Amino acid sequence: AKELVEANEAWLSHPALVLPAVDWHAGVMGIVANRIAEHFTRPTILLKVNEAAGTAHGSGRSFGGFDLHAALG
Repeated sequence: AKELVEANEAWLSHPALVLPAVDWHAGVMGIVANRIAEHFTRPTILLKVNEAAGTAHGSGRSFGGFDLHAALG
């Protein structure tokens, strides 16, 4: 996930990160989202994309008192 952000440095100009991939492992997305949020000091959402179904599911973590749930609502 860090490599994905570092390969797209323009993303760091945004107040939050949303990282899509088809190969995220569902069992660790929350842990990774937390580490990425802490590393890059911004709210982060990881999305596991299912291209065949046209859907995605994911995990998000906030940072610095930002209310991620309210923002998504």
